[in-house]
Amino acid sequence: MVLLANFTRIGLLAAGLLVGGGRTTFAQAFDLQAGLDPLIGTLDVSAQPIFSQGEVSGCQFVFDALVRDWEAPEERMLKVSGSTGLMGAPNNVVAGFVKIIVREWELSSPEPELVPSAPQRVYLVGSDFSTNFKTLISTSPTDVEGGLFAMFRFSPTFNLILDAMARKTLSLSFNRRGGAIDRQLDVKLDVVSTDQQGLRTRSDDATKQFAGCAAKLLRSSNGAAQVSPTPPR
Repeated sequence: MVLLANFTRIGLLAAGLLVGGGRTTFAQAFDLQAGLDPLIGTLDVSAQPIFSQGEVSGCQFVFDALVRDWEAPEERMLKVSGSTGLMGAPNNVVAGFVKIIVREWELSSPEPELVPSAPQRVYLVGSDFSTNFKTLISTSPTDVEGGLFAMFRFSPTFNLILDAMARKTLSLSFNRRGGAIDRQLDVKLDVVSTDQQGLRTRSDDATKQFAGCAAKLLRSSNGAAQVSPTPPR
């Protein structure tokens, strides 16, 4: 998550937003828009293995981002968290997955709070605008409010992740409030962290770690998945 060194004007406000906090009852006293503008975009990305019974059973990029909600008539921000990657399933097969958690924040409210707002669909988008949407296996809500977990076949999900690693940008799309139009989110895979002034620390470590994890996972599997493993909660 974003590191907030001290509880300054916007720092304290951002803390309530970025670390999953609840109400910010003093929001009217500050210029929220000016304070949050530098934070818009990717906040942090890491690569994490998924273990099962002492063995690597999956690999994932985990991310946090802050974006504007252009579809709302009032000024809103969206805190978007999630992960995407590969997961082993029975019979030595591998599936792809995307997990997303969306919370919205209405800046004009006298007492802004993060409100869960789960999308109905989420999928990956390639640099050539191809997607893995038609290879969806299943979806399910997450244990965290505002979340959706989607499982996809190995192909083309793996190729889309490779494409994202090559251009250091993971693109995914999701809908808002049951809408027919999906919005795209570009996650910068080299952003390690973001400070309260919006300064990004960058590194290719996450991409390297994911590549190493994926190589190990695929060596012990047969390739494309036909079934859906149990999603991580």
